[in-house]
Amino acid sequence: MVVLTPFIAPAIGAGLNFLGASSQASSAGAASRAQRRLERKQIKADWRYKNQQIQDQNEYNKKSVKIARKNQDLEIARIEQQAMDNWSYNMTIRDFDFNNQMQAFGLQKANEQLQLGFNEAAFQFANQQQDNFVAEQKLAFDFADLKIDTDWANGFMDYELNQTGLDIEQQAARASNNFSMEKAQIEGLKKEGLSRSKGQAGRTAAKNIQAAIAESGLAQAEIAESTFQAGRQYQNSSAINAQNLEKLSDDLELEQRKIAAGRISLENADKIARKGFKLDKLQSDMNARAKVMLKPKLAPDLPIPPDLDLYKAEIQDALILNELPEPAYWKEGDATGTGDPGLAGLAAASGGIASIAGGIASQIF
Repeated sequence: MVVLTPFIAPAIGAGLNFLGASSQASSAGAASRAQRRLERKQIKADWRYKNQQIQDQNEYNKKSVKIARKNQDLEIARIEQQAMDNWSYNMTIRDFDFNNQMQAFGLQKANEQLQLGFNEAAFQFANQQQDNFVAEQKLAFDFADLKIDTDWANGFMDYELNQTGLDIEQQAARASNNFSMEKAQIEGLKKEGLSRSKGQAGRTAAKNIQAAIAESGLAQAEIAESTFQAGRQYQNSSAINAQNLEKLSDDLELEQRKIAAGRISLENADKIARKGFKLDKLQSDMNARAKVMLKPKLAPDLPIPPDLDLYKAEIQDALILNELPEPAYWKEGDATGTGDPGLAGLAAASGGIASIAGGIASQIF
């Protein structure tokens, strides 16, 4: 089917009218040649127009493919750049966080060492205080032991002095009583001899002698009783003196036991106190170490963004349309009207050029 361009349609109509008029005027040859020239121009113009459209379409297709590929490359480049920027930023943040964590870890370790040093100093100071306390307590126990020894020496000395005094008193009493006893005996003998020397006889003399003997015996009995009571007093005083010494010994022995128990208690208390110091230091050290976080570790590198060129879509090459071949038409100067076989056959089949023009007009209108 022949397609006529819009600006050729009026010319075709005019040509048809002219051909009709020429046929009626019996000038078919001239009209036929004019019609052929007109058809030739129309066919050639239409062929050029269509080929120009094909060329334009091919150029458009090429540019469209080129633009699509360029846009895809730009989009891939943008995505890759954004991915690399994000990767670089995240890596910077990772390093920044790690450096901050390491700095915080260093400060915590420094504080830990300071706290551990303070704990050690406090532990040593507490032990020194405990040493001073134990030394003072031991010194007090030593003075208590010395006091016990001194009290025992003084008490025993008092006992000996008291006992010596009692012995002296007892000896003096005995000596005095002995002298008194001898004196009473002498006095009795003197009285008895005096009674005998008076020359009295009979009952009176006997009574006087008996009276003298009785008086002398009474005096001796008093002296004997005094000696006996003095002995009892000596025994009693000696017993009291010995009891005082024994009581002092018991008291001092009790003090010694108290001191011994105090020494044992001091030793046990010292062990407990020093163990408490160690536990307190251990707890303080544990608290200091617990405040230190684990040593930071640098996180693995983030995965590098992939090369998106490996995943970009494949864009098919532009579709290139083949140009239409140059159409066949009647050659100029062909008076017989046979011209190109293709067009001659077409004219014959359609009943002449008028039939062809009418067919073309009917397709246009």
